[in-house]
Amino acid sequence: MTETGNAFLQYYSAKKIFIPASVAKKIDEIIKTLRGAHIEFVYLVDFPKNPDVQKWVDIFKKINVLSDGALFELENDFRRLLGDEGEVAAPP
Repeated sequence: MTETGNAFLQYYSAKKIFIPASVAKKIDEIIKTLRGAHIEFVYLVDFPKNPDVQKWVDIFKKINVLSDGALFELENDFRRLLGDEGEVAAPP
């Protein structure tokens, strides 16, 4: 996962200038959230002998919120960039 994330960050950093600022800001927020969740998971769940299960649940919820909001908004932004003028309704 870390290798894939690093590859994305390298690609995104090189191409960020070609993305509208509002879209780049959303991507940056997603990256920030995922990076924080990754660090929390590694140090509070993965490394310890007795992982903090509640922290694992909290991290999962934090990442899940991305798919409910930020990723959905980002998907609509990319659709508009590709010329789609319709808004896709948010998932229930």
